[in-house]
Amino acid sequence: MDNELMVDTHVHFWDLRKPDTTSRYDWAASDAEDDILGNLDPIRSARFDIDAMWGEARFANVGAFVHIQATTGPDPAEETRWLTQMRHQSRSQVPFTIVGHVDLTTSEAPKQLDAHCESPYFVGVRDFALHGAMQAASFPDALIESARLLAERDLVLDLFCAWEDLPRALRFAEDNPGLKIVLEHLGCPLNRDNETFAGWAANMSLLARAENVSVKVSGAATADHRFTVESLRPWVEHCVDTFGADRVLIGSNWPIDRMFSSYDVIMGLYRHFVSGLSLAERRTMFLDNPARVYRVSPGNTVVQDVANIRFETSH
Repeated sequence: MDNELMVDTHVHFWDLRKPDTTSRYDWAASDAEDDILGNLDPIRSARFDIDAMWGEARFANVGAFVHIQATTGPDPAEETRWLTQMRHQSRSQVPFTIVGHVDLTTSEAPKQLDAHCESPYFVGVRDFALHGAMQAASFPDALIESARLLAERDLVLDLFCAWEDLPRALRFAEDNPGLKIVLEHLGCPLNRDNETFAGWAANMSLLARAENVSVKVSGAATADHRFTVESLRPWVEHCVDTFGADRVLIGSNWPIDRMFSSYDVIMGLYRHFVSGLSLAERRTMFLDNPARVYRVSPGNTVVQDVANIRFETSH
């Protein structure tokens, strides 16, 4: 299997020690326990940045990253300013772009977008409030205006949405054909039984009708903590079969999914599941789609495949 160069489109950076910060990392608090992930102690650290990320990923032939919103607070753009400074100052010099938080369902959205867009690395938005908006009878006026602004600025919407709500997400996508939308984490199938798969697969096929929607193969282990190759295969392959190589992206969900595996294994599995595609199709998924959607490509950093290193033992 080829170990093609690729872009990881879903990682999280944070720093709990930043002075005078208004950012909140509630999920990383010492007493926080997630209903799905469980005890987060294995990944809790005061800081996880691009240099730490590169330390784990540099032998996986990954050459660039997309940071996805990790904080909340009264000034969402604070995270973007910090990340912009990090990109300029990091030792690794690995390129990454930024998807930040914006309150899309409120009148604050235009002002928050203006602040984010001061960074040349800001490329999109994730707002967990959309999970509820996809369940509402109608879309808020503020959200409709926010979608227009995102499309105008060529910004992507990273959509966190339960698979049960994908028919509403289809309606939203069809109402906003100029907006780039990426469905995160396979559409969040929290149960992995046959009944769930059937309903999820039908809704994913429905959503794929909207040509402005892509799917991110990421977080596959989030609800399958003791996964096997065969337990993940049908979920990933259905995404690829349904959306096609032109609308699939790959993300590690790092370091969250480190609780369930190592980086090389996760990314190796994703490569394995699409190894039957042509070289051109794989390049589209691994490099061309991230460049188009998130405006990021591997830089000049030396990326080395550990499989090509020879270890010699002296006797």
